[in-house]
Amino acid sequence: MKINTLPVKTWNRLRMNDHDAEKDFDFKTFKYKEECPEGVKTGVITVGYDEGEANPEHFDESSGSRYSFGKGLRTGFGAEFKEALNKSGAPVTVYDFGEGKEYDTPLYQDFNFTGEANFGNIVEYRVGDGSSATVIQFVTSEGAGNSEIFIQSRYRLGKGARLTLVQIQTLEKSCTFYNDIGGRAEEDGEFNLIQIILGGKNNAYGVFSSLEGKRSSFTSELAYELGNDEKLDINYVADHTGAQTVSNINVSGVLKGSANKLFRGTIDFHRGCAGAKGAELEDVLMLDEGCENKTIPLILCDEEDVEGSHGASIGKPDEAKIYYMKSRGISEEEALRMIARSKIASVERKIKDERTRERLAKLHGEESL
Repeated sequence: MKINTLPVKTWNRLRMNDHDAEKDFDFKTFKYKEECPEGVKTGVITVGYDEGEANPEHFDESSGSRYSFGKGLRTGFGAEFKEALNKSGAPVTVYDFGEGKEYDTPLYQDFNFTGEANFGNIVEYRVGDGSSATVIQFVTSEGAGNSEIFIQSRYRLGKGARLTLVQIQTLEKSCTFYNDIGGRAEEDGEFNLIQIILGGKNNAYGVFSSLEGKRSSFTSELAYELGNDEKLDINYVADHTGAQTVSNINVSGVLKGSANKLFRGTIDFHRGCAGAKGAELEDVLMLDEGCENKTIPLILCDEEDVEGSHGASIGKPDEAKIYYMKSRGISEEEALRMIARSKIASVERKIKDERTRERLAKLHGEESL
């Protein structure tokens, strides 16, 4: 099955147009731990039913969504993945944050996978007009062996709604992880995404952010560290259809050993999105000769009055910086570790939740940033 397919194909011989996923959908849903802020309502729908109001057959109306968001959602993995997922009949856990509410406490979700199996979970966040919410996902494993794991996170933002989604992945180095995200924002809606990748052997990440409402925005910050023969395939799409919409895609990472990373970043300006702005920036640190980096920045344009930009910094550590650190008594190995750590830390600092930052600090054996 093809996932992470580019909106417009490049030369096929480069083998960068999509990603082959060896994922069947014979999976187990997983009961994860969570801490849900007071006032958030939850319910369950069936995958494939993602249009408008929740179906009373599949949703607990006493705690369900109270408003319609219209048409269905696209996600980063694309049409083939959606079709296969719909056939699975999997449940979708929906979190309704309501309208006109600002939550001081995040929704914490702990996806800790144990035992070897194919695991999957689908969640959807609905943030109504004028509401503001934060969701923090930790994806971890204990004794999961060669498990294949997937999580799909979907969002629907009303007018003036704001959602921040933080994903921290520290799976064992034997796991395969598929992480799919997609959603849409109405007028003045704001979706902020922070992702940190520290685990997994084979990772695929896809995001499709539909900026439909006027002045809606999408900002993403992704940091990763890959070593040995680990692989990461990324597909980000900022889809501008509303006027004066804004997107910012930032990717920062470290490659070691024979690690392999492919990043696809697309900013798509559709007719009618006058005044829209989009930017993407990638910073890759390559520590060893055997690692491989591939990058495809795309800007597609069907509207004249827009601004789009992309840039990349890809290379080895600055030798002058290493020399300076060595002159201060720091070994070369420690200097490289510190430089690599700074790439991840720069994104971790953007997480406002102190509890999450403390948990990350313990993971690194450090004090909280």
